Amino acid sequence: MQKKIRKIAQNDLSNVVEMLQQISAFKPDIAQITQAWRSYINQTNVYAFVVTFNEEIIGFGSVIYEQNIRSGIRGHIEDIVVSKKYQKQGVGKEIIDNIISYSKEQGCYKLSLQCNDENINFYKKLGFNVSGCSMSNLLL
Repeated sequence: MQKKIRKIAQNDLSNVVEMLQQISAFKPDIAQITQAWRSYINQTNVYAFVVTFNEEIIGFGSVIYEQNIRSGIRGHIEDIVVSKKYQKQGVGKEIIDNIISYSKEQGCYKLSLQCNDENINFYKKLGFNVSGCSMSNLLL
């Protein structure tokens, strides 16, 4: 069996949230996950998908699109994660390639992302460049 990429489904949520804990300190309130899922999946400007291998979820990626005042569509890549046992096997590249391809189909002129310093070279190999400074204020 080979890897498959498909749109995320609600029954994928617990696996994806668990995987995301590898890359984020934000711990969601499990009691609010169902409501968060409804809000998330009903957005029309989000593309979210999982990568599976033999029915096991091994990766997740998402991009959020926004239209700027000059009518251009920009994508913000969010939450790229690969299960630890499948890292360094090309899954992350497949996730980014899928996002780039889908974004081009949507007429997106630019993709941006935030990443940890140790991931900069990975994204550079995929055509991304360091551009300015990224800042955040974690409110929760």
